[in-house]
Amino acid sequence: MYVLGIAGTAKNTGKTTTTMALLQAADMAGHRVVLTSIGYDGENLDNVTNLPKPRVAVKEDSLIVTANECVSWGTAKLEVLESFQDIRTPLGKICVARAVQPGTVVLAGPNKGSHLTEVIERITTYGADLMMVDGALNRIGPMVRTEGIVLATGAARNPVIEELAEETSALASIFNLPAVEPAELPQYDQDKITVVNNNGIDCLPINSLATADIACALAEKISPETEMVVIPGMVDCHSLSELAGKCGPSLAGKILVFQDSVKLLVGGNPINVSQVLETIIRQGALVKVVNKVPLHLITYNPFYPAYSFDNNTYSSSYVDAERLKEALLEKVGVPVINVKKDSMEKAYCNLLRSMERYRSHRAAV
Repeated sequence: MYVLGIAGTAKNTGKTTTTMALLQAADMAGHRVVLTSIGYDGENLDNVTNLPKPRVAVKEDSLIVTANECVSWGTAKLEVLESFQDIRTPLGKICVARAVQPGTVVLAGPNKGSHLTEVIERITTYGADLMMVDGALNRIGPMVRTEGIVLATGAARNPVIEELAEETSALASIFNLPAVEPAELPQYDQDKITVVNNNGIDCLPINSLATADIACALAEKISPETEMVVIPGMVDCHSLSELAGKCGPSLAGKILVFQDSVKLLVGGNPINVSQVLETIIRQGALVKVVNKVPLHLITYNPFYPAYSFDNNTYSSSYVDAERLKEALLEKVGVPVINVKKDSMEKAYCNLLRSMERYRSHRAAV
């Protein structure tokens, strides 16, 4: 079973539409899908714009992972197959349910990485081909447990096409940082920042690059004998910039390792994070991650809700879809599609091949 994350960069960027298109493509391929969400997803109307939102609909015999309270909230008739006694949410325990009759569902799945891992391990017994984990970019943390991401972005994130394309390019570059080879990586404590020297290791008693003071302390430990620096926790963009400024050329020839792309993304604006990483790379460092979460596909939505000051309401507006697609393709090295116009069946096949290549490479090393 493959595990795929579907992350929206903002409300109304087409995450649910992307999810539904992938479900349909999986169905046409004869694949059984388990669907869940990080957090709650299922409103009829956007709670800010009051515009209609697409609903997640499943066919008969589909599997979903959601909170017990949500089982009866959609139009699909669901049969609870099992509950996870130790995974609780404000909407009750997480459960696995099967659609006895088709219809819409409300998703409120595991919101911690450890809980998602437990669900993934258990769900393999149900004979599914693919698990899709729906979530937003601002709560993407647990998606490090997936085997890759489909990113749904669009004009609702930013109607200025050039700026949106630049941000999407930054996201793609962070997601697709290379993975460190296991043979390169020494034993390290995930509760500590580790500096690997050719004559031993040195550590800071903290795992995150959360402040400028920590960046300064780490910079002092980097010497000509340093071969690798491992930062397993969260990374603040300002602190990363401080590290780049203070270390300068001393990073040349060294490997700077982060735990995963997600811990970089939660540290600040993706454009700023990407620019700092590019500076570090230009200084000669090799930037890698322990757990790669590759970006396999980008979907885009030209729609955005336009606000009217005259009557305090929102209305549907659109940017030029073709110009947006061209701008994205020019900036990112990842397939880009409009799910309402382009073939998701072809994109789905390519997506599975990409995930298979990633899994095979990971197994080989």
